[in-house]
Amino acid sequence: MHDLVHDLVLSIIHEEWSEIDADNKEIAPTVRHLSVSDNGQQVSKSLNKLTSVRTIIYRTKPHMDRCLTNLRMLVFLKCESLTSLPPIIKHLTALESLYIAYCKEIDLTEGGEGDAQDLDLRLQILGIKWLPKLEVLPERLLGSANTLKHLDIEACENLKALPEWLSTLKSLQTLEIIDCKELSSLPEGIHHIKALRKLKIEDCPQLVTRSEDWSNIPGLEVLVSENAKDDEED
Repeated sequence: MHDLVHDLVLSIIHEEWSEIDADNKEIAPTVRHLSVSDNGQQVSKSLNKLTSVRTIIYRTKPHMDRCLTNLRMLVFLKCESLTSLPPIIKHLTALESLYIAYCKEIDLTEGGEGDAQDLDLRLQILGIKWLPKLEVLPERLLGSANTLKHLDIEACENLKALPEWLSTLKSLQTLEIIDCKELSSLPEGIHHIKALRKLKIEDCPQLVTRSEDWSNIPGLEVLVSENAKDDEED
């Protein structure tokens, strides 16, 4: 997730940031970028008044409201008590980037309502890091099948396989998989992702890679570390 977070910082480094914490619970209604590390009742009231916010970084279990209709970027960072994505997230129709990192209790398959595609977002960037309960990417992400451009998965120790539906992400340009010790295979249909331009695999000792998986994708940059298994060597 290093490259994605680096791009995130660069994109908003010159913007005005505000922070809600134990010492500061009031926030101007015109704020565009916000970091939240306190989730008390007064904080919830302040968030309900925001209509211009574009970025929120939560460092605590979130309380979210439908008024966040202009939100473009949402980050959950070290939210240790967060067990699922807030159901309200499906109403954030302008959301483009979602990052979830160091949330040890979160289960991405929980918290949805309705069928598998209920999370009908139009994400362009999804980054997940150190989610020990993640065993499979949920089908709820299929709502972004036509829009997702960058997928970054890092340090998910119990992730064993990537789903076959990953090959339906027709706009995916970058796929990075780092430090997923139990991941053993890529989707058989990965060669169908014709938009893919960068594939990076690092520190995945159980992952078997095959050059034919991506040899027919023109212009693809492939970075595979030596500790990934090459099927041709067997």
